[in-house]
Amino acid sequence: MADYLALIAQRADLDKQIAAVRKEAVKTAWKEIKKVMKTYNLSKGDVFKLLKPVHVVKNPAPIKYRNGTLTWTGRGLKPRFVRQAEENGTLEQFRVYD
Repeated sequence: MADYLALIAQRADLDKQIAAVRKEAVKTAWKEIKKVMKTYNLSKGDVFKLLKPVHVVKNPAPIKYRNGTLTWTGRGLKPRFVRQAEENGTLEQFRVYD
């Protein structure tokens, strides 16, 4: 048990060291980014418009089946509760009617 506790203590120390080194690395990276932006006269808008937009689902599909907190819209792979209900012939009990 002592070895385990010693390793946990070492991990805590390493986590602190990692956090400190990461903080310095991020600070250095931001300095480099600002330097390049200044060199090429780039605004924040110029930099961020180059990034691809995150795909946002505007109208998510309505839920067709619910089992407690598990849901399925009828799209994609069938969750386990749907597959099992199909095998047992009890799928309709999970159907959500609006």
